[in-house]
Amino acid sequence: MFFVKIFVRFKICCTTNLSLGIVLSISKNYISIKINFYNMALALEAELYAPNRDDQGTYIDFVPSLCLLKNGIKCVCGSRKDQTFYAAGPFKKHLQCQKHKAWLKMKNIEPQNDIKMIHEHEKTIKNQQILIHELDQEIVMLKKKIASLESPKHVPVFDLLGIDE
Repeated sequence: MFFVKIFVRFKICCTTNLSLGIVLSISKNYISIKINFYNMALALEAELYAPNRDDQGTYIDFVPSLCLLKNGIKCVCGSRKDQTFYAAGPFKKHLQCQKHKAWLKMKNIEPQNDIKMIHEHEKTIKNQQILIHELDQEIVMLKKKIASLESPKHVPVFDLLGIDE
């Protein structure tokens, strides 16, 4: 009997790493395939900052709670591209910069852009839900296939050369 081990690593939806281990064992009487899914880890990304609205519908800045800052928060104003804030102090300082204030002012002038963004996000969410459903169906199908492959199969043994006679 000998063993062949194959390890495959791929990414699902850009946030989940899934490792797949396949062990193939072949003996005189049967073939066994064992497939293991492991090391599934969810990657947490920083939250995107969105200002609150007051009673008149005007956007106003606020400092989010510490639980949001734990994973970090990114401001979409464009003053500091790809910067993630993990503490309230630096984020408060960012809210006082001129570029952020100009962004907030523009946001108050043109609130229609938010409606367009909401529709785009809804489309994205719907597409992701469809993708998740398709991947769930694929996982169910693969589990059935794995179960059928894991069941021992009887392989008849014949002496084709007539050596053992």
